[in-house]
Amino acid sequence: MINRIQTAALLSLNLACSDSGSGDLLPRRLQEPLPCAPSAHPWAKAAASQASLVVLSAAPDALAAALMELEAGKTQTFILAAANYHAAAIPSGVNVSIIGACGASIVDGLMTVGEGATLRITETGLAAGLAAQGATSVTIQTVQIANPNGVGITVEGGSLSVVHSEFGSIASHAIEGHDTTGLTIDDNNFLGPLGGDGIYSRGNNNHFTVHRNRFGTMLGAGLRCVAPKSGLEAITVDDNNFLGPLGGDAIYSSAGPSLNIRGNRFAEVAANGVFSIDARGAIVIDDNNFLGPLGGDGIYARSALGGALRGNQFAAISGNAISIIGSQGSLRVDDNIFLGPLGGDGIYSRELEGSETFGVARNAIDNAGRFGLFIADSSAPLVIHGNRISASGQRGILLQDLSVGAIAVVGNTVLGSRASGIEVLGVTA
Repeated sequence: MINRIQTAALLSLNLACSDSGSGDLLPRRLQEPLPCAPSAHPWAKAAASQASLVVLSAAPDALAAALMELEAGKTQTFILAAANYHAAAIPSGVNVSIIGACGASIVDGLMTVGEGATLRITETGLAAGLAAQGATSVTIQTVQIANPNGVGITVEGGSLSVVHSEFGSIASHAIEGHDTTGLTIDDNNFLGPLGGDGIYSRGNNNHFTVHRNRFGTMLGAGLRCVAPKSGLEAITVDDNNFLGPLGGDAIYSSAGPSLNIRGNRFAEVAANGVFSIDARGAIVIDDNNFLGPLGGDGIYARSALGGALRGNQFAAISGNAISIIGSQGSLRVDDNIFLGPLGGDGIYSRELEGSETFGVARNAIDNAGRFGLFIADSSAPLVIHGNRISASGQRGILLQDLSVGAIAVVGNTVLGSRASGIEVLGVTA
């Protein structure tokens, strides 16, 4: 059990509520916070105008008792004192907003949210997590979350939005969603340590956005999306820092929709940077930095329906920088930089099928442990143009066991490979 969700973390929240002048000489974290004014929060102002604002005492059972009195259909906003409150249950069918005292209000037992309820909570600490079952929506904003005995936030059904929040010591996943109608995870710090994944989602049926988060110490994946429903058309993961150490993949998607992965940074990851299998749509992976060390591949994609991998940078990777297996549809791998060292290939691909082209252009591939570019067992037309490949452990380019109508290998530069620069084996038209 934590005491007010870590003193340092609470201090940072208090400072976020203060307003320091531009002439300050000391860092903000060393200054005394100005008095907190939860009543000035926009939610509180709106509730006051509607006569639905209640200021609670510091009694440990005050929040639980006030919630018990609410009837279905009721809308209420509560301001908490700078105190610890016991476990609280949001009743079914109510609309509740909870505003803490700039992070110094702690709910030290599990908070639950009933069916058809709507909850907004801010500037509060949840020391034993939150569980919502059948809620219409849950919005978590600027909240400190921990749970030494389970999941940080569990949501079954309904939508979830988590913004500007921090996840501390949690025994399992930080966020777990089942059959949700939408997930927005924006600008959070998954500090950890976590015993599971940062975000685990199964059966999501609407939008899914993961934006500007920091993923720290966890045993599992940063983001794991499994078997989403047909209503989810795309997963967008952009501008996140997967700093780790992560015990699994940074991003894992199974039987999912189109993937849009842009502007992320991948550092200490035990498995793959991006792992995608059986995607229902195209995968677009742009402008990411795979710094490493990565224990698996930078990008592993199996059975995708085309897409584009472009403008990425790859450094210390134990496996292949890019692995593509069984793709159908137009697929481009362009303008990437492979610095190495790579334990495997720069680009590894096989079982590419269909009549649309697999294009590899303008990549700079250095220090691959095996091949700079390897393509095998494929029937898709190939265009390999303008690549620069150097210092490969074996061949620069190997094309093997292909049955294709058209192959164009034009304008490539291969330098310093230990074996042949370009080799073609077993190609039939």
